[in-house]
Amino acid sequence: MKKLLIIAIVFTLLSCGTKKIIEQKTTVEKELKKDSTFVSITSTEIKDSLRVKVSSSETGNKNIDSIVNAEIDKILSKIDTNKASGSNELSFSYDKLAKVLIAYGKVAESKNQETKTNIFDKNHSTKVVEVPVKYIPKWVECLAYFGAFSLSYLLFLVVRWFYKQYRKINPVL
Repeated sequence: MKKLLIIAIVFTLLSCGTKKIIEQKTTVEKELKKDSTFVSITSTEIKDSLRVKVSSSETGNKNIDSIVNAEIDKILSKIDTNKASGSNELSFSYDKLAKVLIAYGKVAESKNQETKTNIFDKNHSTKVVEVPVKYIPKWVECLAYFGAFSLSYLLFLVVRWFYKQYRKINPVL
């Protein structure tokens, strides 16, 4: 009997029942998308000129007017400027016969190129939680029910025995 009881205790302690765990894991997926646009703007060549008429001096005195007009022509005739940078040009000059100040400009064709890149980052995440689930082997459950039933039966027997003893002492009830 002792051997059987020891075997039952050892079997109970070393049973093969394990805890079942439902595993849930967290996964994160990253997705990168690139979207690029290419823009090219070309402007045409611009040629422009400006003519400014230089008026004569009219004071009413012909001697003073001729001297002033001669000095203005002398000073303005010294203006003859040219500037060139690549295909761009700029010049100022004075036409003594027409008495006109001339400005000339040329802006070459230009190209602007631009590339825009948009990066879209999409994250997909899944949250996973580990939830432990209690696992009780079936034979342990059966033993628990059997133990509960046995205890309730023993309690019934004890109460009945006390009731019989009480009836022997007090037969009125």
